[in-house]
Amino acid sequence: MLDLSILLPGNPYTSVWGFLGAVVVQALVVWRLWHGSPIAWLFGLLSALLAVVSVFLMSASTDVGIILFTFFSLAQAGILVVPAITSFVWLRRERPAVSA
Repeated sequence: MLDLSILLPGNPYTSVWGFLGAVVVQALVVWRLWHGSPIAWLFGLLSALLAVVSVFLMSASTDVGIILFTFFSLAQAGILVVPAITSFVWLRRERPAVSA
């Protein structure tokens, strides 16, 4: 969701490579979430919440772009803490036995 912030006023990405790097990292997190990785879930949640904290600590102005960036970050965190996602990630699964 944070990739939508490139459309906001005052583009937060300084280069195309910064944007592509962010997309690659987020794609890896989503890929690992699809496989039920608690580490990817924690990384995604912390990156969303720490983005809001950093905006607050910067004393950023209340421009439309900052407000929407904060909204996207909180929406990402909200999606990650939905019970369906948390139960999928934190559910203890039986691992199949490896036959030799």
